[in-house]
Amino acid sequence: MTSKEGYPKEIMTDEKISESSEETEKVITVVKNEYEEKAVMAAINYMNEFNERNVQACDDNLHFPHVVVMMDGNSLSLKKPPFHSGKFFEMLSKTFGWHHTCWDYRRVLHSGKKKVHLDLQFTRYKHDGTKIATSPAIWIMTDQDGHWGIQIRSIYI
Repeated sequence: MTSKEGYPKEIMTDEKISESSEETEKVITVVKNEYEEKAVMAAINYMNEFNERNVQACDDNLHFPHVVVMMDGNSLSLKKPPFHSGKFFEMLSKTFGWHHTCWDYRRVLHSGKKKVHLDLQFTRYKHDGTKIATSPAIWIMTDQDGHWGIQIRSIYI
């Protein structure tokens, strides 16, 4: 899309708190242009692949060097993939009973043609919908050679 027509637009996801629930929560993100749309879609794709425990696809949605700034101010920086591993998903499941993660909200804070800042929050859940943890976060999305991905994540979990 190179036209400004159709903006602003809403990007919506349906979030299912428990696997057996019939009800979903709608999370809507308003975007003003195509780069905001591409950045938000990259974040959504990452979360979808995360919930599928797809190690390679998760890493494909990240840009390297990749930095994660944790709640305590410590950071993890990797110059090249892989960032994820099957052991990470196994640890989440065994240690916390994690089954899936849902968006609570996603908002565009700032945007430019090559970089978008997202203000977001997600919650991790057990199979039955019991809440494990909620994390507000800032994700910095970048366009590298026409591919949008997550470059930096600052998270509170």
